[in-house]
Amino acid sequence: MSSANASAPGHLRRSPAQEGSAREVQIRDGSGLRGVHHVRSDRSLTLRDYLFDVLPLTRWDGELIVVLQDRPFSVSVPPSTDDALGKAGLLLACGLGPRAQLVRRSDLDGSGLRRLMGQALPEGTPRTAIDLLLLRGDLLLVSSFAAHRASNGSADRDGPDDRNDRADPPGESPESCPSPGLLRNLAHSFNTRYVPVFPLPDVVPLERVGLQARVGPGERVGPQGRGRAVLGARRVESPGGDVGSIGLLDSPTRIAAAVRATRTDLDPRLSYDPDLRGGISRLAEVLGSLTDRHPAAALAGIRGTGRLKTQVTEAVVQALRPLQLRYRQLEADPAPVHERLAEGSRAARELIGGTLAAVRTATT
Repeated sequence: MSSANASAPGHLRRSPAQEGSAREVQIRDGSGLRGVHHVRSDRSLTLRDYLFDVLPLTRWDGELIVVLQDRPFSVSVPPSTDDALGKAGLLLACGLGPRAQLVRRSDLDGSGLRRLMGQALPEGTPRTAIDLLLLRGDLLLVSSFAAHRASNGSADRDGPDDRNDRADPPGESPESCPSPGLLRNLAHSFNTRYVPVFPLPDVVPLERVGLQARVGPGERVGPQGRGRAVLGARRVESPGGDVGSIGLLDSPTRIAAAVRATRTDLDPRLSYDPDLRGGISRLAEVLGSLTDRHPAAALAGIRGTGRLKTQVTEAVVQALRPLQLRYRQLEADPAPVHERLAEGSRAARELIGGTLAAVRTATT
């Protein structure tokens, strides 16, 4: 055995299961990793986004880059609208910490990278994919709904990945966010042709971030597990009203109306059953998420859907009130938002410069 492969005294080689466990812990707390999250511009942030995407971002302790789309895709959004400014203000109002870099999409220009990568970059590669490669993220933090569209198979970190290399769903712009599998394949193609420059980004649902304090040994994370359930994961469209679609800036009156519109049955005995009692289960998921309880536990002691809807309305209003107040303050004085965006722009330029230098060295 060569000295390069010999284990140091007292050092034990970890099994694949141990490696996976260590990686999971690392993903949860973000230690030593750079996470990248892309925020789309064609819709407003909702209660579902807040519970299962934004709150995990506020708990992320690693390096975090949040890319804010500032070129609206939706024809209903005026071209002059600075959507990045509004989204940045909402994220800061929600408690996004100072370690997170807020980067405008327009700050990322992959034209230089496209020229340098040459044949390692397939013809027709979406511009957004090239731009996100510039950030060299270890993790692509995706929303719970993007994650549920992807395959549940585990990624092979040593090779390309085509799990998510598929067409965008109807109504989504191909420039909104590239498939995670495409980013891995581009990185793998370049690293194989030249030298390793790009990490192969793991795709991580945001619901997995920051859970170490909420999930005990052997307990599951997911719709039936302890802590935050995946609100609406089984049914994005709710025929009887969707409480998860409440806007973060909605008034108490609108919130109450959305909760009342959730279709429920007439049985006063409440139970958590996403398959048979969808409306009640969605309300329980919201109440449980806002009170840090399992949805079934959140229903304990409540009799009748009327009382349940009242408690959900009160919990949502109470949770959104401070962030709405903070947003109004930032709206009146947006200087802190402009400052964070300027800091993000400077950080992005520095990071992009390092990426282009590394690629230039590898290809010459």
